[in-house]
Amino acid sequence: MADERLSDRFLSAFTDVERHLKRLAHSVRHESFVGALRRASRTSQTVRSFAEDLEEMAELRNAIVHEYRNGTPIAEPHEETVAQMEAIRDQLLTPRRLFDVAVKPVVCATPDWSLRQALRAMREEGYSTLPVTGDRGVLGVLTAQAITSWFATHVLSERPIDPAMSVERVLAEARDRERYAIVGKKASVHYALELFQGAARKGRDITAVIITEDGSLGRQPVGIVTVHDIPQLRSEAGVRDGAR
Repeated sequence: MADERLSDRFLSAFTDVERHLKRLAHSVRHESFVGALRRASRTSQTVRSFAEDLEEMAELRNAIVHEYRNGTPIAEPHEETVAQMEAIRDQLLTPRRLFDVAVKPVVCATPDWSLRQALRAMREEGYSTLPVTGDRGVLGVLTAQAITSWFATHVLSERPIDPAMSVERVLAEARDRERYAIVGKKASVHYALELFQGAARKGRDITAVIITEDGSLGRQPVGIVTVHDIPQLRSEAGVRDGAR
């Protein structure tokens, strides 16, 4: 409503978030907001990315609900703060689907493609990563980095470079096999970010997150995001720079 107080809008959004966090954390009846937030953050990348903001919002909530004069809150939030609280609520309760922001349709290579075919597809489509697929679904990913590794191996060992060599053989001979993850169409942007960041923390970086209909390797890709898309994913998820 146009005449709704900013404090009322803020408290409505905050209450929605508090209920959501307590469900995630399986909270006991009288657990504090911050307690539920910290426990939910252990298992949810989405919550963890907003934890710092939400702790600050909790302080504002306390000021609003505990300090009244003549029935009116002394602490009245700014419009920008209310909009931020409502945006966090929306991200937590209805997270953005990865499929909605992924590259699609997906350009795929097959194992019997020649290196020349793969390079042509990369150049024409402007991609640095091609999923390699066959009858059994996703078999791997071919990246510009893998091709460079293969090329360097051949040059340094003075072996001939044959652009007709199959993608399958290039992948087999590349020094480092590219890692990737498979998710279903219902996966969230935040979940993809957690896959990229979790792998990096373990020193096992992944190149791409490939989307299939149900998240199984045996299905064909319907979308893809790569490490180069991380800035866009953070923006879509409402994650601030510096947030974990």
